[in-house]
Amino acid sequence: MMDKIAYSSKLREKNPCLKTVFAVGTLLLCIFTRNLLFSSFILIGMGLLLKTYVKTSLHMWIHLIVVPILFVILSTITILINISKEPLSGFAVPIGAIYLTASKEGIKTSCNLAMTAFASISCLYFLSLTTPVIDLLTVLKVIRCPSLIIELILLIYRFIFILANTASSIHTAQKCRLSETNYRTLLSAWSQMLAILFVLALKRSRAVYDAMEARCYDGRINVLLEMPQVSIKEKWMLGGYFGFMILLAIIIGL
Repeated sequence: MMDKIAYSSKLREKNPCLKTVFAVGTLLLCIFTRNLLFSSFILIGMGLLLKTYVKTSLHMWIHLIVVPILFVILSTITILINISKEPLSGFAVPIGAIYLTASKEGIKTSCNLAMTAFASISCLYFLSLTTPVIDLLTVLKVIRCPSLIIELILLIYRFIFILANTASSIHTAQKCRLSETNYRTLLSAWSQMLAILFVLALKRSRAVYDAMEARCYDGRINVLLEMPQVSIKEKWMLGGYFGFMILLAIIIGL
């Protein structure tokens, strides 16, 4: 779904290195600043960019963001709440002889951490929803990432779709045979599907390797990739953006 959105994005034809520098640079600024107001500004800005340049419905956006949001909330609660015999300055919930408590400073730190995480996730989603994986592999080549790692990423990424499609077909066939009537049959159906997927994965990996060997595979996968040129205007816009963001971070930090 994310790759389909990336291919239909209005920024699809833009240089992937430019988009990567924009997203990763903003992410690093967000992490180094760790300020609630600055992170909120980035979160809103990335949301507006995604709304403008990426064709995503509200339902799809909620589907994408719900898992990281739950993870961030649970992690923040774990950091925020302390078990102590003495109540702290923020709040305290008595449970017998102990308290579930937190300090005011801890609440502030947790809020900053949570908002920084949300803003960072929005930066990565901007990159993922505007840049297909093939283009990201081009960026890895530009920064001289080892070719072995790039090829492994490409093959693993390809197999994710193959296995997901196979698992969906098997699951549909099992549902037609009433495999989910109770917990026991459901558990049996899932175990059988996983076993079949393991065997099919081995068979298809061998078939892919045989096909590559038949096409004179020499240890490198060569793919024709197009690298759009970065205009002078885009370079100035990117430089102005980072200059403004650094200035904003300094002002907010003061």
